[in-house]
Order: sequence, then structure tokens, then C-alpha cells
Amino acid sequence: MAWGDVLMRSRLGIGKKLLLLEQAFYLSQTLYKLTVNATKISTCYLFLRIFPAAQNPRFAFATRLVIAYIFLYMLASVVATVVECVPVQRAWDRGVEGHCIDTTAFWYANAVSNVLGDVLVLGLPGRMVWGLRMRRGDKVGLVVVMGFGVL
Repeated sequence: MAWGDVLMRSRLGIGKKLLLLEQAFYLSQTLYKLTVNATKISTCYLFLRIFPAAQNPRFAFATRLVIAYIFLYMLASVVATVVECVPVQRAWDRGVEGHCIDTTAFWYANAVSNVLGDVLVLGLPGRMVWGLRMRRGDKVGLVVVMGFGVL
């Protein structure tokens, strides 16, 4: 950013508002990663409640593996987001001396991990639903309703 831009923004009061927006964006990234992954974990626990482990030990094991993957990914992505820049203030103020991780690569890795988590969670109940004693049309309807989670 050129010094003329800095001077103009400071005279108009825009700099403080932009700084506040960038800080809010930084915070929202962390909260997003927490809430999206907590929702996936919650969905997995719902599946464990619907399909009890005593009756379906393989399903319970697979579900717990998915929960572990999502939790570990959530932990890693939150920590990486919080310390993506050293010092942390550089994440919202590029004028501060320091360095940051490659955020583009991080965003792509985050997207791939999120999609993988979505596919794993959505794929979990499929076999269990097909094993239910219901009419085929009801099973298809149930799979479609569960599939709305993709949207």
C-alpha cells in the first residue's frame, strides 16, 4: 500500500474501519472452523444414537474413526488459523513486521479436508439405512433427506 493511500485512509477514518473488519474476519475464520466441524461431530454422535453400537459394532467403530479425524482436523486447523502469522497481529495488519504461512495453500487444504469430512459423514449411514426393514421408497426418501446435508 502506498503512503498516499495510508494518509488518505487515516484522514477519512477508513483505516480504523478496515482494521476492525480485518480483525473480525480473522476471528470469524476461527469460529467457522470450530462450528462447521463441531456440527459434523454432532451429526456423527446422532448416528451413534440412532444406530446403537451394541447392534452395529463396525458402524460404531467407523463413526468413531470419522469423529477422531474431524476432531483432529478441527484442532489442527484452528491452531493453524490462530498462528498463521507471527506475530499474530500481522494476520490483520500486513504493515507489521513478521511472516505468515501460505494462506492460499492453507485455504485449499482446508477445503479438501472439509469436503472429505462431509463425504465421510454423509456416507456413514448409507449401509445402515439400506439394512432397515422398510419399503424401498421410504429408504430412498430417507437417503435423500440425509443427502440434503450436502447442500
